[in-house]
Amino acid sequence: VYAGTFDMEKGGAKMAIKAADFLDDKYCIHILGFGSHDEVKQICTLIEEREFGKGCEVIYEGEKRGKEFRSFIQQCHIGLSTQNPNKQFNESSFPSKVLMYMANGLAVVTVKIPVLLESDVSNSLIYYEGNNPLNVANAIKNCNIDECDSYRELMELHNKFKTDIGHIIDLLDDFSK
Repeated sequence: VYAGTFDMEKGGAKMAIKAADFLDDKYCIHILGFGSHDEVKQICTLIEEREFGKGCEVIYEGEKRGKEFRSFIQQCHIGLSTQNPNKQFNESSFPSKVLMYMANGLAVVTVKIPVLLESDVSNSLIYYEGNNPLNVANAIKNCNIDECDSYRELMELHNKFKTDIGHIIDLLDDFSK
């Protein structure tokens, strides 16, 4: 599943759709998201213009929110955090969809960018390099969804954070005495 913005500068939804051409019919890519009227139209056109019978099916699901979104996402196996790695925004932002996918138990395929490589979730992610749909498809094929336990991994980090913050508070208490 790709869930997020249809912003053409970020290019995530477009990349997910193009990756489908390199996957066989045992895969299906669901596109959920939001954007301007023109961006939604562009995404629907990209899906409609795909060569019939080439690659896996791509389904535009529209925008889902709240319980409907969580219920849908939790039926998927792999979350796609695809975006153009060459854009300047990558130097100052963390793609929040990575954590959202993990919190919902999905394996995560993501672009290889420094902010993710340096994060505490780095070892839980499946990376692709460059701005190439074939690389995205190969990363999807390399997912072992039977061994993925991203929710547990995220909860371990959460518990570590609580322990670490407790130690900091204890140190501050000691310092103030």
